[in-house]
Amino acid sequence: MSYALMNPIQSVKAAFVKQTKQENADYRVRINKSLIAIKYLLRSVMPFRGNDEKHDSPFKGPFLELVETLKEANPEIASVLDRAPGNNYMTAPRIQKDLASACAYEITKQIVCDIADDVFCVLIDESGDVAGKEQMAIVVRYVNSEGLVKERFLGIVSVKETSAKSLKEVLEKMLSVNGLSLSSIRGQGYDRASNMRGKFGGLRTLIQNENPSAYYVHCFAHQLQLALVACAQAHKGVSGFFGNVNILVNFIRSSNKRQELLRDKQVAEFAQLIEDGEIETGSGLNQQSSIARAGDTR
Repeated sequence: MSYALMNPIQSVKAAFVKQTKQENADYRVRINKSLIAIKYLLRSVMPFRGNDEKHDSPFKGPFLELVETLKEANPEIASVLDRAPGNNYMTAPRIQKDLASACAYEITKQIVCDIADDVFCVLIDESGDVAGKEQMAIVVRYVNSEGLVKERFLGIVSVKETSAKSLKEVLEKMLSVNGLSLSSIRGQGYDRASNMRGKFGGLRTLIQNENPSAYYVHCFAHQLQLALVACAQAHKGVSGFFGNVNILVNFIRSSNKRQELLRDKQVAEFAQLIEDGEIETGSGLNQQSSIARAGDTR
């Protein structure tokens, strides 16, 4: 039936339905386009954001550049984006985070389904981030239905305390949220910190009090780190180099005047490099920072 044969109210309703269908179809194209880009970046373990995401930037960052590539490769995506409002491209940072969180949720759900009702091991480490907050990373190790050993990152949680009791509560909550339990743990892998491996009040002991089958193994990655540190300390050239670095760092950090002189020198060098076009400029780049003491890990 044509709009001419309808009364005005019917014509408006039909036009509204048609417009709504078109908007829904466009929305699906925009969201799918962003989701395809995010899935690719997640698989490639690449960052999303760029240093300069302005319209005239030569490189807007991996996510926006990939969206532009999809637009060039697919005429349908190009057509939808060309007629979309400027604030409805589905490429905003918040939308990127929401879609990445949705992907993380689906991946975690698949990991839990892969474990099913079988047993697993947990690998845990905690350390402070650049913001000064303590973070605890949790990895599960299990054998899937095909008999293959898998190690999968389950999540990272901010912890207010690093006591064994607090870490155990966080671990229990993380496992419970994902449908897992402490009773299914058959192995624990931590470093040698007392709050982790302590025989009397460590995390491994608290778990073994409830589940004696959760055997503790010193984390192999941490053992490798300790071996590398020991080798470096035994090598005169390497140990001498890092010893001189520590002396220099301590000498500069002991005086605010020396630190200010170093910052002034860095500012002058960066200004020259920017003028010569050897380094890029943009949001978050070339920030002032203090000198960190070189620890074993560094």
